[in-house]
Amino acid sequence: MTSAAPADHLVVLLHGLGRTRHSLLLMDRSLTRAGFTTLRIGYSSMRQPIEQHAAAVAKRLDEIPTPNRLSFVTHSLGGLVVRQLCTLEAPWRSVMSRIVMLAPPNHGASLASALDRGGVLRGVMGPSYGQIADGVAETLPVPDVPFAIFAGDAPFVPGDGLLTVEETRLEGAAEHHVVPVIHTFIMNHPEVIRGTTAFLLSAPD
Repeated sequence: MTSAAPADHLVVLLHGLGRTRHSLLLMDRSLTRAGFTTLRIGYSSMRQPIEQHAAAVAKRLDEIPTPNRLSFVTHSLGGLVVRQLCTLEAPWRSVMSRIVMLAPPNHGASLASALDRGGVLRGVMGPSYGQIADGVAETLPVPDVPFAIFAGDAPFVPGDGLLTVEETRLEGAAEHHVVPVIHTFIMNHPEVIRGTTAFLLSAPD
């Protein structure tokens, strides 16, 4: 493992449903200190479906010079967005290196499905919430680059409060870690930050 990231390794950070790019500020700062170039991309998580989120992120990536290496750190819905990105063709696709998913609803979210009876919440939270509740994640491709997953298993709540540990799993993951933290703040947990940095740093030259 190298002690610092190469300067040409860009890490894109994607937030979750109902959040903004500011929610990943602490993770961003930690990755920057480790030597990565970072880019937090915001998207209208409550207004559009996953396909359009991916298109918006792809457009942003198309607008910048293609790095020698591109990785992603995602929270919740952001993990499904990056899986959708894997269906696209673009110069940056060929340099995708690693992905870290924090509390991703890779097998839907039983709580979201239970709360969405009658479709009331999807009217408030938007089409992506409805897609998660409907299990659209099961139709998305598994990334073709090494990826790690961090799941929450907090005290006094099932799983991380929104997802069970099993709902975060995805066959083919290089690593799967469980930490005692709730869904909303998993990206700020010290163990998650250390593990994310280590996984990205271990990318081959």
